[in-house]
Amino acid sequence: SALGDAMTTISGSVGVVRATVGVAGAVILCAMVILPTANLLINKVFLDISGGVADLLGLKKEREFLAQMSGVVGFLAAITAFIGVFFIIAVSVIAATGVNV
Repeated sequence: SALGDAMTTISGSVGVVRATVGVAGAVILCAMVILPTANLLINKVFLDISGGVADLLGLKKEREFLAQMSGVVGFLAAITAFIGVFFIIAVSVIAATGVNV
C-alpha cells in the first residue's frame, strides 16, 4: 500500500539521519516535524469542541464559522505533515551524500 511504502521510506530516512548525526539528531528532526503538526491537530480538536458548545447554545452562525476554521486548520495540519515528510527525506539525502563524499 502507499501508506506502508511511505512509512518504510520515512523510517529508512530517519535511520540514515541517525547513522550520520546520532540519535539526538534523529529525535530533533522528528520533533521538528511532529510538534507543529500536533499543535495544529490540538487546535483543530478545540475548534471542534468549541463548535459543539456553540451548537448547544443555539449559535448557528458561530458553529458554522468554527466548523470552517476547523476544516482550514485540518488542511494546514495535513500540509505541515506532508512538508515534514519531504523535509525528513531531504535531510537524509543530504546526510547520506555527505557521508559518501
